[in-house]
Amino acid sequence: MGRKPARDLGAVDPPRLPESLARWTGNLLWWASRVGARHYARALEPLGLEPREVAVLQLLEGEGPYRQGLAADSLGLDRATMVKVTHSLLGLGLVARTPEPNDRRALTLSLTAKGEATVAQIAEVTKRADETFFGVLSIEERSALRSALLRISEAREPR
Repeated sequence: MGRKPARDLGAVDPPRLPESLARWTGNLLWWASRVGARHYARALEPLGLEPREVAVLQLLEGEGPYRQGLAADSLGLDRATMVKVTHSLLGLGLVARTPEPNDRRALTLSLTAKGEATVAQIAEVTKRADETFFGVLSIEERSALRSALLRISEAREPR
């Protein structure tokens, strides 16, 4: 009995999760997050933004000015990626970066007026993307999924 040829699960969304993987919750979560991330990235394309840039903007909108290093930690980004994302957002005029008065090495990010307007556009795009992606679930199922994902996310590490 020979081995089956390898299947490429690269850039194209496969039509369904292979049954051999569907029995494990971790695989289902990985699969759904992969498909969802692609859906969300496509929805953001008209804005010219990537999901991690949007995450920084939404963090600043929700929390106010934030130290760049702490933002990286909050979003699970390494420092080099955070610098790249920050430079992109600075170049687009969506954020401002200022040194902390008591520690000039520490940099604080804040939304510009253009950034605030962009966050409002992001909210509309996100709402439509969520309605499309999660449309297969009832309101109750969406609420239960959100609650479960929050509990998992807040635990950070599996027990």
